[in-house]
Amino acid sequence: MNWKAAIFLSFLFLGQDVIQAQTWTLASGAPTNLDWTAITTSAIGSNAVAGTSSGAIYFSTNSGQSWVAASVPVYHWEGLASSADGSKVVMIGGLTSSPYTGPMYVSTNYGSNWSNIGLTSRTWSGVAMSPDGKNIVASDSATDVLLISQDGGSTWRTNMPASLAWIKVVISGDGTKIVAAPRQGPLYMSFDGGNSWASNSLGAMFPDWGTISSSVDGARLLAAIGGNGGALYTTTNFSGLWISNAVPLGVWTSSASSADGMTLLGANYPTIYCTTNGGVNWKTNSLPKSTYAVAMSADGSRWFAAGFPGGIYTLQNIPAPLLKTSISNDQIALSWVLPATNFILQQTSDLAGTNWITISNSPTFNPTNLQNQLTIPMSGNSGFFRLSTQ
Repeated sequence: MNWKAAIFLSFLFLGQDVIQAQTWTLASGAPTNLDWTAITTSAIGSNAVAGTSSGAIYFSTNSGQSWVAASVPVYHWEGLASSADGSKVVMIGGLTSSPYTGPMYVSTNYGSNWSNIGLTSRTWSGVAMSPDGKNIVASDSATDVLLISQDGGSTWRTNMPASLAWIKVVISGDGTKIVAAPRQGPLYMSFDGGNSWASNSLGAMFPDWGTISSSVDGARLLAAIGGNGGALYTTTNFSGLWISNAVPLGVWTSSASSADGMTLLGANYPTIYCTTNGGVNWKTNSLPKSTYAVAMSADGSRWFAAGFPGGIYTLQNIPAPLLKTSISNDQIALSWVLPATNFILQQTSDLAGTNWITISNSPTFNPTNLQNQLTIPMSGNSGFFRLSTQ
């Protein structure tokens, strides 16, 4: 069989530096005089939810172009996490004065309506959710425990890898890898959904971890210190070598990662820093307001930034999805990260020709890796594939 599965094209703009020529757009409906403290988005960036320190919650169903207020009790909203489709969102909050305890709320309709799930007396500091909405991990900075759910928040178990005030958490797409950052001390990591833990090699005395974020497979991580003069670190192998990135020291309050971990945003209050090569090179952006919270789509092309104080800004970069392949049992498996804009899969037998044919088979979305996947039988002819904008 002379099948050639050799060339896979991200149609248009592959390799372009998306950090260039940024144009941020101020969203309508989101007040510009509030202190926005948290923001989250669905995998394609179509649905987003943002919270404030004064109790307001706003949601968007049109990629952040406009925002609508949701009816919720008044708390300082500390953290938000969303499922891949954006339908399920979890948020944590606390009172604005001591003892700072508060509830966990869940929405199952994109942030429009919310329900208190009963965890009401926790000093919440961080929350993360797997893309399928089933695995949730949240940190309590007062009682030194992590709370873990594997059924979407119906039942919970507490976990205490060490007696530390846990601040931030992140979870991989399949729910097996969890990273927990304490107020002071090393990061702790679990490979089995929180059953067992090990500290990493990043140092034991760093104060006040401000943010952590992860690629969907959990391998690429960003961790940054929230205290004044804090540094930012990245790793490409989950718990191995950490690199101190060449970005200014500061107060890191938020970060976001694409599914592959190559595009990263970091809010070094009041400035955003961004990279498209996994943290090797960083640039500041042109956002005119002080930024406290950031989020991005799975493909890294759609960005969100929330001010403190200020409004909510959005940015749409040029998408460049990477088409991958593998061959097994006379079948070709094609996969690509779910893009924030519409692409269609096409094939041709002659790369020099213009006869590209759209493949009518619908791909299956895999929430554990945020990829569209499609398997097709091999033929006896040469074949080439590409992703093309609609």
